[in-house]
Amino acid sequence: MKTQLTKNPGKVIDVRTLDEWNEGHYSKAIHADWYNGDFQKLAETLDKNENIYLYCRSGGRSGSATDYLKQRGFKNVYNLGGYSNFKGID
Repeated sequence: MKTQLTKNPGKVIDVRTLDEWNEGHYSKAIHADWYNGDFQKLAETLDKNENIYLYCRSGGRSGSATDYLKQRGFKNVYNLGGYSNFKGID
Protein backbone atom coordinates (compact mmCIF):
# COMPACT_ATOMS: atom_id res chain seq x y z
CA MET A 1 0.00 0.00 0.00
CA LYS A 2 2.78 2.44 0.83
CA THR A 3 4.24 1.82 -2.64
CA GLN A 4 0.90 2.57 -4.28
CA LEU A 5 0.54 5.84 -2.39
CA THR A 6 4.12 6.84 -3.23
CA LYS A 7 3.95 5.97 -6.93
CA ASN A 8 0.45 7.38 -7.46
CA PRO A 9 -0.05 10.17 -4.93
CA GLY A 10 -3.45 11.60 -4.23
CA LYS A 11 -5.85 12.35 -1.41
CA VAL A 12 -6.30 9.76 1.34
CA ILE A 13 -9.69 10.08 3.02
CA ASP A 14 -10.71 8.41 6.28
CA VAL A 15 -14.50 8.02 6.30
CA ARG A 16 -14.77 6.75 9.89
CA THR A 17 -16.47 8.57 12.74
CA LEU A 18 -14.63 11.22 14.75
CA ASP A 19 -14.30 8.82 17.70
CA GLU A 20 -12.68 6.21 15.45
CA TRP A 21 -10.40 8.87 13.93
CA ASN A 22 -9.33 10.00 17.41
CA GLU A 23 -8.33 6.41 18.29
CA GLY A 24 -5.72 6.56 15.53
CA HIS A 25 -5.44 7.43 11.85
CA TYR A 26 -3.02 7.65 8.94
CA SER A 27 -1.18 10.95 9.42
CA LYS A 28 -1.69 12.14 5.82
CA ALA A 29 -5.41 11.36 5.74
CA ILE A 30 -8.28 13.83 5.57
CA HIS A 31 -11.15 13.06 7.94
CA ALA A 32 -14.63 13.09 6.38
CA ASP A 33 -17.23 11.05 8.28
CA TRP A 34 -19.40 8.97 5.93
CA TYR A 35 -22.32 8.82 8.39
CA ASN A 36 -22.80 12.52 9.17
CA GLY A 37 -22.54 13.95 5.64
CA ASP A 38 -19.00 15.36 5.90
CA PHE A 39 -17.81 13.05 3.14
CA GLN A 40 -20.57 14.07 0.75
CA LYS A 41 -19.71 17.75 1.32
CA LEU A 42 -16.01 17.09 0.77
CA ALA A 43 -16.78 15.17 -2.44
CA GLU A 44 -18.17 18.36 -3.98
CA THR A 45 -14.71 19.96 -3.70
CA LEU A 46 -12.58 17.08 -5.03
CA ASP A 47 -10.98 16.92 -8.47
CA LYS A 48 -12.61 14.09 -10.44
CA ASN A 49 -9.28 13.23 -12.10
CA GLU A 50 -7.16 13.10 -8.92
CA ASN A 51 -6.30 9.80 -7.23
CA ILE A 52 -8.63 9.33 -4.26
CA TYR A 53 -7.86 6.63 -1.67
CA LEU A 54 -10.54 5.75 0.88
CA TYR A 55 -10.48 3.73 4.09
CA CYS A 56 -12.65 3.08 7.13
CA ARG A 57 -12.58 0.47 9.90
CA SER A 58 -13.14 -2.67 7.85
CA GLY A 59 -13.87 -1.63 4.25
CA GLY A 60 -17.66 -1.29 4.22
CA ARG A 61 -18.03 2.47 4.45
CA SER A 62 -15.02 3.07 2.23
CA GLY A 63 -16.65 0.73 -0.30
CA SER A 64 -19.84 2.80 -0.18
CA ALA A 65 -17.81 6.00 -0.51
CA THR A 66 -15.93 4.53 -3.49
CA ASP A 67 -19.22 3.70 -5.22
CA TYR A 68 -20.56 7.18 -4.40
CA LEU A 69 -17.62 8.89 -6.11
CA LYS A 70 -17.56 6.57 -9.12
CA GLN A 71 -21.28 7.19 -9.70
CA ARG A 72 -20.45 10.91 -9.85
CA GLY A 73 -17.78 10.51 -12.51
CA PHE A 74 -14.60 10.20 -10.45
CA LYS A 75 -12.02 8.29 -12.44
CA ASN A 76 -9.31 7.15 -10.01
CA VAL A 77 -10.95 5.99 -6.79
CA TYR A 78 -9.50 3.20 -4.66
CA ASN A 79 -10.97 1.42 -1.63
CA LEU A 80 -8.05 0.64 0.69
CA GLY A 81 -10.21 -1.28 3.16
CA GLY A 82 -9.69 -1.01 6.89
CA TYR A 83 -7.45 1.22 8.98
CA SER A 84 -5.47 -1.80 10.15
CA ASN A 85 -3.87 -1.81 6.67
CA PHE A 86 -2.22 1.54 7.53
CA LYS A 87 -0.71 0.72 10.89
CA GLY A 88 3.03 1.13 10.71
CA ILE A 89 3.32 2.90 7.35
CA ASP A 90 3.49 6.47 8.68
